[in-house]
Amino acid sequence: MSSNIEPSVYLFRFVGYGLLLLALSNFADALLPPRLTDEAWVFQTLGSLVGSVPVPLLGFVLVFYGEPKERTSLRKITLKFFSWLSLLLAIFFFAVMFAGISVTIRINNSNNIQANFQLSRQATQFQQAIENLKKVSDDDLVRGATAMQQQNNALKLDLNDPTALRKQLEAEITKKDTDGKAQIEAARQGVSNKLIKQSIKWNFEALISAGLFLGIWRLTGWARTTKKRKKKRPESQSAVSLDALVGLSASEPPTNSAPISDSPLDAPVNASISEHPINLTDSMSVPLDTLPTSETPTNSTIPATSPLDSLVNLSASEASTNPTTPGDSQENA
Repeated sequence: MSSNIEPSVYLFRFVGYGLLLLALSNFADALLPPRLTDEAWVFQTLGSLVGSVPVPLLGFVLVFYGEPKERTSLRKITLKFFSWLSLLLAIFFFAVMFAGISVTIRINNSNNIQANFQLSRQATQFQQAIENLKKVSDDDLVRGATAMQQQNNALKLDLNDPTALRKQLEAEITKKDTDGKAQIEAARQGVSNKLIKQSIKWNFEALISAGLFLGIWRLTGWARTTKKRKKKRPESQSAVSLDALVGLSASEPPTNSAPISDSPLDAPVNASISEHPINLTDSMSVPLDTLPTSETPTNSTIPATSPLDSLVNLSASEASTNPTTPGDSQENA
């Protein structure tokens, strides 16, 4: 175990992997075996999936804790897989939300159809009972009323008057019909309210779950990226050596163009320099043993003076041979 990371980090990651396995077990139990044609099963399954979301959320947080510190290459690949898995779960719970809305509407419509069918069947039954009451004979009516009164002591019927008995039974049938309709309507309204309330809760939780998984995917971008090492350019390609620069300067042909100068005395000097260029590389390649020293005199000739020095020396010699004084200049004048 490395010293630059807290020991509790390994515990968090270990528990995180365990929670993800538990979440996988819960999801498998909710989804298998699938019965997609059963709307009630789909609705209950969506609720089970949304209810088990805290387990994988906590597992992802613990697994990603510590970022890439002390991770082997295999675990880094696993983290990359978990990062993309969080995106898939976000998309899945977005789909769960829309599926929940759709299945809620279908279940509500199915409940309404079933309630309407019960109301229609009940109304038909009571209407048939009223018609039979009108067709039955007085003797049969009295015998039937006597049996009904024995079963229900609270029912008070006039058994001596068949006409009044018919009216009492007809009123009782109408009351039963009204009470039955009220019960069916109340049951339908209660089921619809409970369904909508549960659907809103689960769809809201699905939306929050999708947002949380999407946030995990965005915040774990470091797990999906691989750092590439930058290749260093060799020095031979990134910089030009000094020898190449010297060789390049030596290979360049000298130019014969003289610089423009305003002084007339500079023209001979520039012409002499352009006619006799100095090669720096040749002078640098002279061996050290051929250079003259102060101890041994050499018979080397004095280098020729430049045209400028010749003009200066000539003017100096003329001045020395023909000296003039202010007095002589006045006599000559």
